[in-house]
Amino acid sequence: MDGEATICSSEGSTIDLNTLLDGNNDIGTWLETTASGQFDVVTGIFDGSGLAAGTYTFTYTVTALAPCLPDVADFTYSPDVITINDTRVEFVNTSMDADSYV
Repeated sequence: MDGEATICSSEGSTIDLNTLLDGNNDIGTWLETTASGQFDVVTGIFDGSGLAAGTYTFTYTVTALAPCLPDVADFTYSPDVITINDTRVEFVNTSMDADSYV
């Protein structure tokens, strides 16, 4: 998600970048890529007081939680032996962490 906010450079002009996030914001980290020296990475607050007009850029990175298990696509079927006289097969989905199937 990209977001923008406009603040003034007057005294006390701050913005809490966490308010620009949707959902849970305590699992990632902020980084200012423009190095204004007026950003607190711990609180996520940027203080625009006295800064020159311009664009100040920040990124928010969320690292996958460990262990990060891959999706497992799997199924079982029965009977074990299929004959021309009995072609009926029953499949049972035993996949894990999948949300769609083709």
